[in-house]
Amino acid sequence: MGPWASVITQGLLLELMIASSAHSASEHVKHWSGDVHHRFSKEHLTVDLSDWHAEAKIGNLTEQPASLHELAVNVSTSDRLVRRDTGGILRIQRIAKLVGLAFASVIGLLAVQGLVAAFWTFWVPDFEDTDGQRAAYPWPSVLMKDVFRAGPTYRLNWRSGLQKACGERGMSPLKPTSSEISLFSFLVPATLQGKPTPRAIMERHNGVPPGCLGGKRALWIHLGANGLEDLSPTTFLNPAALRKALQLHAQVPPSMAAGLWFLKHSSMDRNEGVTCFKGARDLLNYWETSVPKAERLRYVAQAEVQRPLLLNERKLMLRAYVVTLPNGRCFLNRELLLKCHPRPYDPETADPEVQIISCTQYEGVTAIRGTDWPEYHKVWPKICRMLKACLGPKAMVGGKALANSALPEPKRDFFGRVEDLIDWLRGKTKAGALLYNLIGVDIIVDQDLRCWLIEMNPGPQMGIDEKEGLASELRANVMEDLCALLVDPLLRMAQRASKSKTGRWASLSRTNFAPAALRGVQAKRRGFVELL
Repeated sequence: MGPWASVITQGLLLELMIASSAHSASEHVKHWSGDVHHRFSKEHLTVDLSDWHAEAKIGNLTEQPASLHELAVNVSTSDRLVRRDTGGILRIQRIAKLVGLAFASVIGLLAVQGLVAAFWTFWVPDFEDTDGQRAAYPWPSVLMKDVFRAGPTYRLNWRSGLQKACGERGMSPLKPTSSEISLFSFLVPATLQGKPTPRAIMERHNGVPPGCLGGKRALWIHLGANGLEDLSPTTFLNPAALRKALQLHAQVPPSMAAGLWFLKHSSMDRNEGVTCFKGARDLLNYWETSVPKAERLRYVAQAEVQRPLLLNERKLMLRAYVVTLPNGRCFLNRELLLKCHPRPYDPETADPEVQIISCTQYEGVTAIRGTDWPEYHKVWPKICRMLKACLGPKAMVGGKALANSALPEPKRDFFGRVEDLIDWLRGKTKAGALLYNLIGVDIIVDQDLRCWLIEMNPGPQMGIDEKEGLASELRANVMEDLCALLVDPLLRMAQRASKSKTGRWASLSRTNFAPAALRGVQAKRRGFVELL
């Protein structure tokens, strides 16, 4: 519980304790004085009370020498002590007043929040470029106060091109375990007690877009819901559906049934959890007999892309890099990573090195820049259209268009909401205000230059490994482009708004952070392009 909430709660409890103690004390004094007065009056005895002093400071009890009769009168007329028959009613009234006070306090805090929010809105205006475009592009809005509090900081937990890109900008790293809020993070938010715990203003989030499209089952369901099944090879989610299709010969003609088929684990990546079969019936038999029943729905069966386009006589896998923002905004990098399988292609073999292995971490896989590929200018526009249909604002997820979708708010109890309010009023930086995701999309192109969507990986390999050579260099370029798209707008705005030439923002190395759109014009083979 926050410090303000604790003070309010302790104050209310103290008031209740005072009320209860005063009532008990009054009842005790009245009972004692009444009994003594009754006994001495009834027996007509005279008692010398000249040396007795009333030490109690309750109500209007006198502190001077008093007779027993005067003491009884003072007790009976005290405004702080109540009579036995009306004590319960007055006690309820006092509790009602305290409840009303607590309610009024909460209303007052909410009113203060509204006033501060209104003041904040007018105090921090939107910044615009000289050409009329928003300086925060692609972000719809940015609270500069949060940016200034966080400073030019970033958070990583593994070696990648982002370290070089952020270092060249003069940004400072924070440890992954640090409790400070950084400006930028490439870490997926950790989960604490079932709740995400963002650690940066600009946070990577697997729920952008929603629907967990990184899973192969979820991706196929998403394509079916949007009428986009033709973008992917024929896929089945359970053995019964595949068996029925083989019996009807409509969805799976004999030529396709006799070809190569892949049984894929829905959530594994980097070529793990994939088995190739020669013929759909061999796959079905393995799926029903060798895979435990409890695990069968974790797999999908997928037909091969027939007549795949080859490079150096080897099967070719294309990796495209996509940045997604909330509400269906997506950006495709101009560069592609082409990966050739280790061994020459043969449609009659199910050898993994021929049909499956394509990650550059494996020996024998060769990498090529997509912009050096002769078919690049024909294929890249088709990839743009395909990804816009899957990830664009008109794509449907859970019955809603991505343009109208929003991340679910974590459930908070009353005290959690009070803590959020107190943190907000105290000016603490809000983590996770700007969400994004980086997705690696695997695509196979056939000999007719038709693009086939194979899978989406929300955690693509972006690390640096000297053994991978060109692939590591290309990934570093993509990370630099990621910073140019997402981080540079914030640095540019902070540099423009900051009037001090010293302090945290003085460490920035670049004097001008050009908008991503201009960088794209200057480097035709680099940068992310929004799919409009």
